[in-house]
Amino acid sequence: MSSPRKSKLGTMCSAVGCKGCIAKKNWKANPKSVLCNKHFITGKPSSDAEHPDYVPSIFASMKNKGSSSSVNRYNRQVKRREVWNAPLTEIENELPVLKLDTKEVDCQTDLNFEEINEMEKCTRDKLCEHKHSQNEIFNNAKAFNFYTKIQNVAFFTALLNLVLSGWKPLTNTSLEYSEQLLLVFMKLRLGLLHEDLAFRFKISKSAASSIFKEWVRRLAEVLKKHIRVPSKQQYRRRVPAKFLKENWSRVTTLIDCSEIFIDRAFNLDARALTFSQYKSHNTVKFLIACTPLGKVSFVSKLFGGRTSDKQIIQLSEFLEQIRPGDVIFADRGFPVKDLVAERGASLVLPASTKGKKQLSSAEVINSRKVSRLRVHIERCIGRLKTFRILKSLWPISFVNNKTSEETCIGDDVIFVIAALCNIFKGRLIRQM
Repeated sequence: MSSPRKSKLGTMCSAVGCKGCIAKKNWKANPKSVLCNKHFITGKPSSDAEHPDYVPSIFASMKNKGSSSSVNRYNRQVKRREVWNAPLTEIENELPVLKLDTKEVDCQTDLNFEEINEMEKCTRDKLCEHKHSQNEIFNNAKAFNFYTKIQNVAFFTALLNLVLSGWKPLTNTSLEYSEQLLLVFMKLRLGLLHEDLAFRFKISKSAASSIFKEWVRRLAEVLKKHIRVPSKQQYRRRVPAKFLKENWSRVTTLIDCSEIFIDRAFNLDARALTFSQYKSHNTVKFLIACTPLGKVSFVSKLFGGRTSDKQIIQLSEFLEQIRPGDVIFADRGFPVKDLVAERGASLVLPASTKGKKQLSSAEVINSRKVSRLRVHIERCIGRLKTFRILKSLWPISFVNNKTSEETCIGDDVIFVIAALCNIFKGRLIRQM
């Protein structure tokens, strides 16, 4: 756009409405149009494309006109740009120089070669001491039985080989496989805390927990064949003398429930489901069945302590293993005669005074016989609880499972202990 030119009348401008306008009413801007200095904020055009006066901005027909603030903003931007583009040496010259007095001091953590060797020797000694303590357990039959409930190391070695056949633990640890299995048995036998096991085996608490859970699940998988219902021929060949004496030779199974204390859950529903009125504590409950000889033939999954014995019978798989003609001994807390009868079997309970003033002499005699024989299921449970983990307070992590079909670590613990009791072949009833 051309610069304004002067005439006799003053500055000539092509903008409509401006004093000295030379344009017509319907004027349109063209390359030959001229503008006066009144249309620029600073009074003159600028060649900088970012300057507000690069284009004229003040016209009578415009509502939003250019202002001096936009020019000030442009000037500040130019100053900032000058600072950014200035050489580094110029900026450093303007900054004050800070001087610090420094002193050289010898480092107190410097280690010489002898000290490093001494530390390595101390570490080796501790590892040797740990290995020595583990070897003492393996070499002492009495100590080995105390820590593991296993009579000899040969059985331990055979079980270790069976567990490791086609399987490898995933836990990253410095312990050998035999030491990992020893850790598991010490946890089962003595109910030791993971902190205690971590201290004994010189590993972390998380590693001890991971080893225990991983190996228990594998043991449950390997030992599942050792909990089964004997055939009727096996029952008839090995009827205990006490059952023959009491005329109960047809008894095949004795059942009862047992409870284990657990920590109180944070979830209110879980807390209510696990609270046992009988124990006045939060517990988990499981059903166990054994043969007249005391061998475990069935172990259910864990249920909340609030669950009744009848509900456990219905929810577990126990009814599925009942065969026609079976005779089952139970306590008064199992009112499931109708469910057992549907399977062609019979349930024998001690006589109850419910709805009666007193029992007849025949009922008293029969109840005494049943109680004398039914005590062997309690002995079976007592043998299971020689593994003291069943007497300890379980954490919630032992009874948590992601789905209703998935077993929790507590289910595997009880199953492994029951299978081990069967393998040890300790009879509860002597042949007399």
